[in-house]
Amino acid sequence: MKYLAYLAIFVLFQHALSDPVSQNASTTTTISTTTTKEIHHASECELSDSSKFEQNLLERLNQFKGRNFTWEDNEHKYFLSICSQAEKASFSDEAFIQIEKSRNNRQWVLGRLNDVDLEGNGEFIRVSYKNGDKYENACNKNQRNAVFYLMCDPNKINSEFTMLEENTDRQECAYVFMLKTKDMCSKNQTTTATSTSSTTTVQANSTKVSDPTTTSTTNTNSTSTLPSKKKSKLGVLSIILIALTGLLAVYFIVGTLYMRFVNQATGWEQIPNFGFWNSIGEGSADLCNLICRCGNRRTEIHTYENINDHISDDENLLNM
Repeated sequence: MKYLAYLAIFVLFQHALSDPVSQNASTTTTISTTTTKEIHHASECELSDSSKFEQNLLERLNQFKGRNFTWEDNEHKYFLSICSQAEKASFSDEAFIQIEKSRNNRQWVLGRLNDVDLEGNGEFIRVSYKNGDKYENACNKNQRNAVFYLMCDPNKINSEFTMLEENTDRQECAYVFMLKTKDMCSKNQTTTATSTSSTTTVQANSTKVSDPTTTSTTNTNSTSTLPSKKKSKLGVLSIILIALTGLLAVYFIVGTLYMRFVNQATGWEQIPNFGFWNSIGEGSADLCNLICRCGNRRTEIHTYENINDHISDDENLLNM
């Protein structure tokens, strides 16, 4: 019996010692699993909503994968990489980096590859990098987000990357950028842009071309590209002047015919109301003489001799 008691005590003691070890082992396993999840870093764009539409946009976006762009102002410098690790980044999932020049080049992650949203159409793609570092004071200390628009611009020889704004006073804070490149354009858009630029060049040089066929073709193209101008409407004064001119024309034509064929008038008398118009003409002449000759109107005094006196003298001579 004594040995059985010792055996029971030994088994209980061993069991008590084995339980904490198993608990510590399970805890260690859980911590290691959690740590493994935290240190997982994406190396390419991972969509938050993997719809067919976003998958198609992602295929188009992947043609720019690995391209790096930078933009800076007096206070910050930004590094963007499309679906890959950005310059100055510490981990593979950091796709958008901001450096504060005024704070000893302190570095912030604006967006990571493990949560990407895509929107767009045939001319642009809107890319949103999420899960950036948290704000210190602004935006309710939420995580930073970065958005950039990948735009088609067939006239851009080199890609242009610029910042549009930094939203810190809205519900969803974000850094917004625009990336213009001709590589985003389809073949039709590139062909149209090329033909447009060549047409513009021909139009600019059309004055130097002596071939009339080329000149006429260029003029036709330039005319077709210009928007149609709206016809200017007549004002009230113009309408009144046109109406008065028409009435005067009818007055003189009808009046002249009446005076000629009804009143049998000839010469200047055929003009209707000739005396009235004659007085207007004389008054205008007097006014012009007054203005142009400073009011000194020349008066010519004509003296006429009586013709009867000459006749009487001739008769006397004949009688002699």
